[in-house]
Amino acid sequence: MKKILLSIFIAAACIFQASAQSFVDTDVHQRNVVLEGFTGRSCGFCPDAHRIANEIAAAHPGRFWAINLNAGGYSPTSYPNLNTTDGTTIHSGFSVSGYPSGVVNRGTTSSLGRGEWASATNQMLAQNSYVNLGGQVTINPFTRTATITVEAYYTGDSPQSTNFLTVVMLQDSILGSQSDYGNFNPSQWYDEGHTIYIHMNVFRDVVNSTDAWGDPINTTTQGTLVTRTYTYEIPEQIGNPNPVDVDINNIHFLAFIAESQLYVQTAQQLETVIVYENNEFEITAMANPAEGGTIEGAGTYDEGSTCTLTATANAGYTFINWTKDGSVVSTNPTYSFTVTEDASYVANFEAEVGLPGDANGDGAVDALDIVIIVNHIFGEPTEEFVFDNADVNGDGAVDALDIVVIINLIFSK
Repeated sequence: MKKILLSIFIAAACIFQASAQSFVDTDVHQRNVVLEGFTGRSCGFCPDAHRIANEIAAAHPGRFWAINLNAGGYSPTSYPNLNTTDGTTIHSGFSVSGYPSGVVNRGTTSSLGRGEWASATNQMLAQNSYVNLGGQVTINPFTRTATITVEAYYTGDSPQSTNFLTVVMLQDSILGSQSDYGNFNPSQWYDEGHTIYIHMNVFRDVVNSTDAWGDPINTTTQGTLVTRTYTYEIPEQIGNPNPVDVDINNIHFLAFIAESQLYVQTAQQLETVIVYENNEFEITAMANPAEGGTIEGAGTYDEGSTCTLTATANAGYTFINWTKDGSVVSTNPTYSFTVTEDASYVANFEAEVGLPGDANGDGAVDALDIVIIVNHIFGEPTEEFVFDNADVNGDGAVDALDIVVIINLIFSK
């Protein structure tokens, strides 16, 4: 499930922008280019398209990025299933006449053949952009949480009052089958027999919006700085059926700004930082009432680790539930959860309602109970003694009066 938290800051006055921006400058730069290539594992000419995209990227480092978007009839759902919901939506937004094909900065409504990509790219790279883009992604590998910060500075006016910021997650080094009619891209074969292909720059998700077309920017005039921060929970797997594991060490993030669903103005790969330092949190737990039972599992835990609390009821008590801040979190005596913060838990117990007169707790009222009470009165208690059951008259004491009541109970049967 995609979970996104968003905070937005827009400063229109240049006086504040100089101190606020961290990832972009205010100079005019030429456009960068993103190629969204429509591909599939059953497409025999697609490795040639991958090769062409790789060559364009090598010719324009830091200014051109390819997205391999698996969708359509040549993209099977067998393992590794590289199809995605957002990818299918984007694919459906263009007229795709064949495979492989693609759109360069979404400059056309119809996809271009792979032979047209280089010329379209060169044309756009030579044009000035009215917006600069930059940012950073910080990943906590223990919680699989990515904090994404993106800055956009408008060096000129956009022709559209609303632009759309999209951040996509791509994954490299996914091993799987691939049709190949001519050994077009030998560098991406994993084995000499050409049975396992190394899939690169694979589209995985739009991470900054529940809409595949991005997050709207409503202030697009010269001198505007837009800063947006997103929190994204990186899934363990993507794909249904036959999902693919999302390897944190093989993902990267690409941001781009478009005037609508079409016309990407510029793009930028975001710096990715994986922070392996982990926080520690204190988990405390107590029994309520204190004599109701015992607790195990409280202590200090690393962020993202699993804590298991176990409640064991004492004799005469029954476990009811676990609560946190007064809210019930589990009715199971054993409760496991992922540690994300300091927290206190309460195991709630309830005293059992016993059988009046059953001083030894064996489920019957008879002469043995009288013996137990006599021993108690004379200071010779036994482990079997149940005070609440022995205090038949409920006066808070166990004495001869209770013995009289028990004798009456026995003879009234």
